[in-house]
Amino acid sequence: MYLDTHVHFRDFTQRHKETIQHGLEVAYDAGVDAVFDMPNTDPPLTTREIVVERLRIAKEANISDIFYGLYMGLTTDIQQVKRAVDVYREFQQVIGMKLYAGHSVGNLGITSEHGQGLIYETLTKQGYDGVLAVHCEKESYLHPEKWNPRHPITHCYARPEEAEIESVGDQIELAAAAYLGGTGTWNARRGNEKDGIYLPFVPYPASHAASNWLGLPNDGDEIK
Repeated sequence: MYLDTHVHFRDFTQRHKETIQHGLEVAYDAGVDAVFDMPNTDPPLTTREIVVERLRIAKEANISDIFYGLYMGLTTDIQQVKRAVDVYREFQQVIGMKLYAGHSVGNLGITSEHGQGLIYETLTKQGYDGVLAVHCEKESYLHPEKWNPRHPITHCYARPEEAEIESVGDQIELAAAAYLGGTGTWNARRGNEKDGIYLPFVPYPASHAASNWLGLPNDGDEIK
């Protein structure tokens, strides 16, 4: 089976760039079995209503040999994140969530570590066990003034690899802290019991992150 797990079909206001219909036709001709569409469309894929409309368009494309899946975009609205989990559980075509840790096309960027941490924490509390894809670019390492569309190579200067590396590091610590263990400290703790997080975990010795390690004792203070 051949999967393309990162496609950008731009139906809605940007369909002049690409459409679900044409994209699925190309996938079929190329022998691809499934595609996973990104949520930073206009409007973005953040609500049940927009997801339903998206799936309608894919169904009407009538290319049944290709599985059309999509990611839901996440925002700083905690209620939106909770509703996104409900939509994920309702439709098998919603194959995961997408967190934009830096701005890309659209306005889904959650650039603060605090905001990103809330995403992990909320997904944990909702019992979400699916895929969380992350667009990793740390805003403070970007240099948009260096981008010159006449010289495509300047994209590398405007968005250097350091921005990705630093953001990946942030996500590892945030995921270990909230998504896996419920804390962001190297001290072994029992978890944030007052918020319903009871997972045991152990710390990394040279990091401020802690990761889940089921079955180990984990004495310590509750996180306030």
